[in-house]
Amino acid sequence: DLFDHDMQTYINRARARIGDFDELPASVQEGIVNAFYRGDIGPQTIKLINEDRWNEVVDEYLNHNGYRTARDRGMGGIVTRMDANAQRFRDFAEGLEEGR
Repeated sequence: DLFDHDMQTYINRARARIGDFDELPASVQEGIVNAFYRGDIGPQTIKLINEDRWNEVVDEYLNHNGYRTARDRGMGGIVTRMDANAQRFRDFAEGLEEGR
């Protein structure tokens, strides 16, 4: 119950900050909620998402101090998680470019 409550909190945050959140594919929604939950989605990434500038979202999302320094701090899981979210965003951007 606590997990469900916590997840709903972060889903609501994503909905409040991402204008067309509910229209995005489930995989992209999952990546966004995960980034909100972990605290690694910054205001510039949110801005790019809201402006539908998906071809720029991945680079901005990964331009995060926690990501850049994770391996040196022995926290490779951060890299793995953020790379997975970035891949969701990248796949969506590529689909938009290809008209999917």
